[in-house]
Amino acid sequence: MNKKGFFIIFNKWYFIIVGILLLLFLAYSSLNNSGYIKEDSTAYTIGKTLGLQSPDSVLIEQKIFESVNQERINHGLNALVWDNQLALIAREHSEDMYKRDFFDHNNPDGDGPTERAENNGIRITNGNWIGIAENIGQTPIGDVIGCGYTHSEEEITNCAMDGWMNSPGHRENILNSNYDVIGIGTYCTTSACWNTQDFR
Repeated sequence: MNKKGFFIIFNKWYFIIVGILLLLFLAYSSLNNSGYIKEDSTAYTIGKTLGLQSPDSVLIEQKIFESVNQERINHGLNALVWDNQLALIAREHSEDMYKRDFFDHNNPDGDGPTERAENNGIRITNGNWIGIAENIGQTPIGDVIGCGYTHSEEEITNCAMDGWMNSPGHRENILNSNYDVIGIGTYCTTSACWNTQDFR
């Protein structure tokens, strides 16, 4: 190989390697403390431009709602009624968990589901039952341990529901005969979905 040919190949690989390193640096610098890509980052914008869209949050909410009621019917319980007010605080909580980088029933202000409902003027009683029960979950998008490849809205729903139904406390909320209504809120990025169920 002559010197000219060597430099052509060298320059080609040089730009490829530099390009890969820049992409890795861009992706790493765009991660939040939980390891997910920030929605206001350049990496997120590039992903959307390339067609890597976030899953449909509203569709996931509907599928979770249907799955919850199917589980209740399978166990001889009444189907829950969708409550728009509870869905509102559930959506707000899912988005809040992502944006303020926490994963808990209580937000950084110290408000749990009952306090968040009261702050929004939402009734928290159901007969003798007082308070809002809540399930939360976070489903990564990709190859998830215990769920397999998770990308479509149906796959995300199934993964979330499997996690809840295999956890005694979450399962108890889904199958609690004291509840009549439910609100579900989902917030998705290109790397994960945050799901909240609020029961009354």
